[in-house]
Amino acid sequence: MILVLAIFLVGPDTLWTRVYGGDSAEVAHSIQPTTDGGYIVVGSTRSFGSGGSDIWLLKLNAQGDTAWTRTFGGTYDDEGQDVAETADSGYIITGFIESSFGIRKLCLIKTDKNGTTSWIKLYHWGQNAEGYAVQPTTDSGYIITGMVSYAGPNNFIWLLKTDAGGDTIWCRDWGYPEGNSWGADVHETRDGGYILTGSGVLLSTQYYNEIVLIKTDASGATSWTRTYGDSGVHDHGYSVRESPDWGYILVGERSGSGFILKTDANGDSIWARSYGGSEYRSVAITADSGYIVTGTNGDVFLVRMAPGGDTLWSCRYGGGANDGGYSVEPTPDSGYIICGYTYSFGSGDCDAYIIRTEPEPGVTEGEGRVKKGRYPTIITGPLRLPKDKSCRVFDLTGREVNPGLVKPGIYFIEIEGEICQKVIKVR
Repeated sequence: MILVLAIFLVGPDTLWTRVYGGDSAEVAHSIQPTTDGGYIVVGSTRSFGSGGSDIWLLKLNAQGDTAWTRTFGGTYDDEGQDVAETADSGYIITGFIESSFGIRKLCLIKTDKNGTTSWIKLYHWGQNAEGYAVQPTTDSGYIITGMVSYAGPNNFIWLLKTDAGGDTIWCRDWGYPEGNSWGADVHETRDGGYILTGSGVLLSTQYYNEIVLIKTDASGATSWTRTYGDSGVHDHGYSVRESPDWGYILVGERSGSGFILKTDANGDSIWARSYGGSEYRSVAITADSGYIVTGTNGDVFLVRMAPGGDTLWSCRYGGGANDGGYSVEPTPDSGYIICGYTYSFGSGDCDAYIIRTEPEPGVTEGEGRVKKGRYPTIITGPLRLPKDKSCRVFDLTGREVNPGLVKPGIYFIEIEGEICQKVIKVR
């Protein structure tokens, strides 16, 4: 049975919301659904740990109840910025750890499925370095982006490739010495290279930040660079994904407003949308090849968009006392999981805020055999591909996966070189 995904002007209600924290300040920067049906979250805490702020890792079950938490860091200010599940059901984390000399070092932390530390690696080059995004790569290593500073006071965009043990294979940087630049998000692309976005100061911008989109090959060599911004204001790119049509979708802030940009495979703009009074922090691909975006507009702001950029619906969650979303991901049942922060609920200080929405209306379960069509199919058993055709399977990040090892999640099916089906595997 083929699924029909209806269009609604009102977004889904929440299944549950949770606030996590203690007597001091907490924030959740990144959340990912896990293969056991729960969620992994990373952020920072001042209520728990060794002092100052510490990297905070939380494992939640499907209802948002805490299975376990872990902290990493010392007596100074440390932060966790991004987390991803690894092939061994463990987790990889990036952020920074601060030393007694005030130097921040980009950290990469590998844990097992219980959050027990497997290894910790620290990286810096002269002065400060911070990690803002990490993703496992198809060669079993990791790609990380963030910022690095050298002898001067300003920062450069930093891209770091490691092997499975966290040892550096190569690193690349972009920027201009008279301004601060940083990389905010990175993903491996289907051609084996990488796409990253962030904020860059170039000579041509007269020291104002512009949104930067950089495409590299597998060795980190620049294929092309694009910048987007307005003269005389600071603009920032926060999140990017490769879209099923081989282009890119990125979100950020431009001229003080939330900004969404769709490009082709060369980074040239196809369409752009801007919304006043908001800042967009995270974008993900939905089962119908559209987009889900979160950010802040006084509350957590969630926008659902069609592939062509039309807004299908938008929602606000929170209490109006300065709440915001930092990360959003689709869930296997076509709902969404969002993390960020809240001042409206909890201890009275900033607390970590997690929102789980209901599935979008109109989605029902179908059979597991892949057929050509426009709409997604939910499957509960093995993925069965046409045996007489050349087929490949890609996950939401654009990575090719083995069809026999597909775990719960959302996938795109390529048949004879054409992306023609979306599959949601529930279990």
